[in-house]
Amino acid sequence: MPLPPTIHSAVSPDAIRRASRLFSGDSRDYLHEMFQNARRAGATCIAVDLTEQDGRYLLHIRDDGCGIDDPAALLMLGHSGWGDDIARSEDPAGMGMFSLAGRAVEIQSFSPSAAAAWKVQIPAHAWESGAPLAIAPAVIGWGTLISIELPLDWNQGLSAAVADAARHYPLPVTLNDALLPREDFLKDAMFVENACGCRIGVYDRDPDWPGDQRINFHGHRVKCALPTVREEKDNGSLWTVRIDIMDAPEGRVRQRGVNSGVASGLHFQAALGVICSG
Repeated sequence: MPLPPTIHSAVSPDAIRRASRLFSGDSRDYLHEMFQNARRAGATCIAVDLTEQDGRYLLHIRDDGCGIDDPAALLMLGHSGWGDDIARSEDPAGMGMFSLAGRAVEIQSFSPSAAAAWKVQIPAHAWESGAPLAIAPAVIGWGTLISIELPLDWNQGLSAAVADAARHYPLPVTLNDALLPREDFLKDAMFVENACGCRIGVYDRDPDWPGDQRINFHGHRVKCALPTVREEKDNGSLWTVRIDIMDAPEGRVRQRGVNSGVASGLHFQAALGVICSG
């Protein structure tokens, strides 16, 4: 075979079949992804319902956001479809919907440009097969409703997972019509500094935070090792920080954590917070 005169970037069809491997398959993965999509769509609240129909457990996530304008964008790997402001501040990768890969899903949404509601059913096998999926009319008047068929063993712990996803999320979330509790990620901070689109909370102890999740991105907590400073005078107190990312173009957070460049910037911001508290 002769060598080609030029080469160019391309996406292999195999990437679509393997996209689901980017996610753990845990319920928290798709809860965070669906919650983030609702927030970006301008939703003011999210309603989550767990139902059972003929022995099938279903999770329904409904938001009152702007809706999904183009159904084709749903399964277009790497195409986020968000506006310039979201792209600047968050740089979405356009892969979040594939956190549902391998699940039977029905999506209903309203298209503002078409002034019509639509729905699509995605069988579990269709995520990798590339088979065409029919778009049908729907009756939803606004926003988006995603219904997911769940494995039997997930039903028992799912309520706790939804409550955990809502805990530091900026919008109110209901579960089966009950409003879930929320709290400030920087609760009990001795001092809060606003810098570089982040809120930096300073604490006079080294708390035992689960999984060292020191960073919050609109409800999605991320593990990152941030500085701890020991005070040389007085009683040698430990000073440490948490960071609540609000609007930070340089603080883009990924599902698997914070990359080294971002972490370095956050280290600086964290140190700044500790210094300012003194």
